[in-house]
Amino acid sequence: MTVACKIIKREMHVGEKESEQTLEELKFMQILKHPNIILLMGATLNPQNQMVIVTEYAEKGNLKDVLPEVKNLMSRLKFGLETALGLSWLHAHSIIHRDLKLANLLVSADNTIKISDFGLSLDYKEEVVCRCFKGNVKYSPPEILQARYSKHSVIYPYSEKTDVYGFGLILWELLALEPLFPNVKGKEDLTKHVIEGQRPEIKPHWPASVKNLLTMCWNDDAKKRPFFPAILNFFDEVITDMMCADEDGKRVVAQLWKVKTKQTKIPFHDFQTVFTDLLKPDFSKIKKIHIKCLQTILCDPFDDTVTFESFCKVISWFGPLEPMDEFLQCIREVITAPSFFGSLSLSKSTSLVKSTWEALKTKKKVFLYRFSNTDMGGFVLTFMDKKGELYHKKIQRTLRGTFHCEDPYLDCPSFSKLHNEFRMIFKLKKHVPGSPYSVITDS
Repeated sequence: MTVACKIIKREMHVGEKESEQTLEELKFMQILKHPNIILLMGATLNPQNQMVIVTEYAEKGNLKDVLPEVKNLMSRLKFGLETALGLSWLHAHSIIHRDLKLANLLVSADNTIKISDFGLSLDYKEEVVCRCFKGNVKYSPPEILQARYSKHSVIYPYSEKTDVYGFGLILWELLALEPLFPNVKGKEDLTKHVIEGQRPEIKPHWPASVKNLLTMCWNDDAKKRPFFPAILNFFDEVITDMMCADEDGKRVVAQLWKVKTKQTKIPFHDFQTVFTDLLKPDFSKIKKIHIKCLQTILCDPFDDTVTFESFCKVISWFGPLEPMDEFLQCIREVITAPSFFGSLSLSKSTSLVKSTWEALKTKKKVFLYRFSNTDMGGFVLTFMDKKGELYHKKIQRTLRGTFHCEDPYLDCPSFSKLHNEFRMIFKLKKHVPGSPYSVITDS
């Protein structure tokens, strides 16, 4: 078993303030046993009289370093939920963390969040009166910063709501993939900024449930911030709204997936039964090839099952669900296109285009289409020109059911019309051969 060892470099001495703080942290950690809290496995003194703290090992490091590489929205929502679960457990046991930030959230090998670093934690059963500032200014709520800013205040009102405010900022970072307050420099300016009521920008495309949860968590009035059991109740709606904007899709989700983050796998036959019972498609307009294409794009190829995430992604790529025949025809049109390669990474799509281009005796523009790995409802056209220059063009499926591109500006009612526009604009000549969906036929 691999473990992590943290060595406190200063020597331990009985009665010394720093040594007592280390022992206080260990006191907290020894009672913390939850899947989303780092597990203390032991502690000892080394020959230099330094404390060695042994914990479980979080292989991927801290979330501050990991997050820039996590483009998958469902994974980031899961990080938020697991952080809330861990904090809810802490508060249920009368512990305030007080030092929440991305760097204190660790990520295990299976992408599970582990809350760590309890050096500033408080047991609020003991009714401790705090007379000095602790924590990180950037994640501190206005009532704490007001006390720090005031020359007359001698008490810092730390409470469970301190963690709620910090969680709201962390959730914003998870969803926005942007740094907090990038244009505010220095602790004093940041303190003034927050006290004046300034918060990170809520993105206009985020659903109302996200806006409501964030604004509740970072409310100026600590008493109006929710407790974590209420946050966990809100979170189910947040996950659904962020992953699935389609109202008909939400009806299917409500029927099939009660817990969104658990990868509950629904056999395609059971999915199809619920899907048709709820939406009642007109089968006179639907062919076997449509169902075959839907099954191909929805299901895990190894066990023919559907997950919440795969269903939401398919709606974002090909929705809206109604009219049903148009939704299914859109799937068929895209995945049976010989230039479409599905879920490829940026590096893999680049490699395929480049190797195809290099194999040509007479150089011409080589291209393929794929799903975006970063944007829900997104596609990417990757092509290489005659000179070997590589280009990636983003395409977005809109709620109106069109394929939209900003550069060049296009808004097309179908994938085939979008491709015809691209073909004329960029003089696309040869697609990469070997689409994984080429086996789908009308038979």
